[in-house]
Amino acid sequence: MVELPNEDLPAKQKAAELTSLARRGANPLDIAPPSPDWIAENDRANVDPPFATLTYYGPDPTQATKAVLTRIDGYEKAAGGMEKWYADAAHQDADVQHTIEATMDDWGLDTLVLSQGVTGCPHEEKIDFPEGQDCPECPFWTGLQGSGGFDDTRFLWGVQAYRRRD
Repeated sequence: MVELPNEDLPAKQKAAELTSLARRGANPLDIAPPSPDWIAENDRANVDPPFATLTYYGPDPTQATKAVLTRIDGYEKAAGGMEKWYADAAHQDADVQHTIEATMDDWGLDTLVLSQGVTGCPHEEKIDFPEGQDCPECPFWTGLQGSGGFDDTRFLWGVQAYRRRD
């Protein structure tokens, strides 16, 4: 088991320790594409639109309780669509993974950019807690995200591009 930094550390120190874990390949979760039908691209995330991004969120980096799939139609455009799913282990939940695949089919996309770890709290600023504040339910992420946070963990674990097998 990967030992996470203490949630009471200052945000910059916590981010530095998380970054150190990520660089050593000590990701607390095994994040993979939604099915074996996806193969990794040689260039980790240099893909042309349209594609989808799949990002996981949880109360700390050991729990993925929310999956967010976002359609990217162009780098200068707003997201072309977004879907969210919730489960105790969203990255392993068969129903969530099946629905992600179905949504990719509906969107006609065969390229996926996957965050390889949990990137933040599953609660949303301005919806679940006030803007500029930390989520009261996820103390691990205190000071690391949102408009009032350090926000240096978005791609902490890295990303990998995948293409669906023909």
